[in-house]
Amino acid sequence: MDKIQTDLKIKSTEFWFAIKIDSWQIGTHIAPRKQFVITLSGKLKFTTSDGLSFIVEPGIVLLAEDINGEGHTWEMIEGHENWHRIYIPIIDESEVYFVKD
Repeated sequence: MDKIQTDLKIKSTEFWFAIKIDSWQIGTHIAPRKQFVITLSGKLKFTTSDGLSFIVEPGIVLLAEDINGEGHTWEMIEGHENWHRIYIPIIDESEVYFVKD
């Protein structure tokens, strides 16, 4: 039987919590760096540059890697005043083990 690796580590040097929305984050924009964004509270509709839209709500882990090109946009569905999230920047060339759902 194959052993499943359960201790996959993603290289990062820091992470931070965010509760405010900066002006550059409103409208279409690229990600400032390759990073995971984990929503803790609030609910938003996220739209990629190719028109794909999906809902991001608490517990969803988003891999933001559109650091070039047209970027993405989002709009709050609920909880605009309390969109709490964690940003975890990924060190270049690090394996992320992300499975698109």
